Amino acid sequence: MSEAMNDILLTELVLRKLEGVILDIEHEKLVDHLASSDEKIGQYNDLVILHSIFSEQADIVFNVTEKKPSPYELNDLLSALAENEAVAPLVEIETDEADQEKVLVSKIETQKPARKTSKATLFPLFIAAAVVLFMVLFVRFAPPKMGAEVATLSGSINAKWDEQADHIKKGSRLVTGRTSLFLREGMAELLFDNDARILVDSPAEFRIIHDDQIELDYGRIYATVPPQAIGFTVSTP
Repeated sequence: MSEAMNDILLTELVLRKLEGVILDIEHEKLVDHLASSDEKIGQYNDLVILHSIFSEQADIVFNVTEKKPSPYELNDLLSALAENEAVAPLVEIETDEADQEKVLVSKIETQKPARKTSKATLFPLFIAAAVVLFMVLFVRFAPPKMGAEVATLSGSINAKWDEQADHIKKGSRLVTGRTSLFLREGMAELLFDNDARILVDSPAEFRIIHDDQIELDYGRIYATVPPQAIGFTVSTP
């Protein structure tokens, strides 16, 4: 019989004895096993201790004679168990690496304190917003400033103006205003300060409204608008 079978048989016989159901022939086999080696006796004592722990019985059998151990025997047994524990091979317990890497993270939600605003705080904000809005609307819709120099008569070909604009010569500065300029004959070139270049072909009547706007009543105008003057406008009826 193999060693493993001997251990299984010994365990079964010990348990049957401790439970009080062992037969006489089985008891004889148990005695023979224990008499064969001290190792069997040690296994027997280990099984008795384990059985006593799990069954919580008051009476513990430590040997085949069923005598209760004396204090000296108990001390010797405990010493032997301690020595056996010291030289026993280590038993590795497999652990799940995923469990080791788990970290308990609790999401903490913080509530932002409600901001309290009063009428006294809001009133200056309303005033500031109204001022900004007024400035934007004023710049957008206010009438252009009259009399501002925004362009130069850079050249002309046989240009003849009406009596009110007869003083205009090459190099004359042109200003904004509601006064119409009437070119009766020839051609005139206007160079605005934003580099927009306007060629007026007679007969034509026009007005310089703004630094980027001309109002044409009739006639023909050719405009060359560079990138910095994008937005230049020619208004017509």
